[in-house]
Amino acid sequence: DVMRNAPNQEAVTRAMNVFKTVGKGDLGKGLAELSQKEVMDLVALGVQKAKQGDFRGSVELMTSAARKSPDNLQVVMNAALASLKCLENLGWDHQTGMQARHLIESAARLDPMNPRLKAIRGLYDDLQKKYGIEVARKTS
Repeated sequence: DVMRNAPNQEAVTRAMNVFKTVGKGDLGKGLAELSQKEVMDLVALGVQKAKQGDFRGSVELMTSAARKSPDNLQVVMNAALASLKCLENLGWDHQTGMQARHLIESAARLDPMNPRLKAIRGLYDDLQKKYGIEVARKTS
C-alpha cells in the first residue's frame, strides 16, 4: 500500500530500503515495479477512454495515475492534457479547469523548460478564453 500510494519517488525509495533492511530487497523491487505497471495501465486505459469519447473517464484514470506517480513528468502532463481535452470536448467546468491548472503547475515544477509545457499552457489559456473565463496563471 505504501508503494502503491507513495506521494513521490523518495517515499518509494524509503519503502524499498525497509525491505532491504529485513532481507527482502527483491520483494521491494518487485512491488515497486508492480506499482509502476499499475500507473502505466491507468494511463493506457485513460488513452483508450479518450479515443472512445469518454473524456470524463479518461480524466479520472489519468489523474489517478498522476496521483500515484506525481514525479513522473509524462504522466502528469498526460493527465493535464486529458483534463484539457475533456474541457475542449464537453465544455468548461470549474473543477476540471482547476485540476488542469494544478497539473500544469505540477509539470512546470518538474521541468519548467519542457517544450510540451508551452503548448499545454497555450491550450489551457485558449480554452479559458473560449469559455469566457479570465485567464489566470500562477506567477512565480
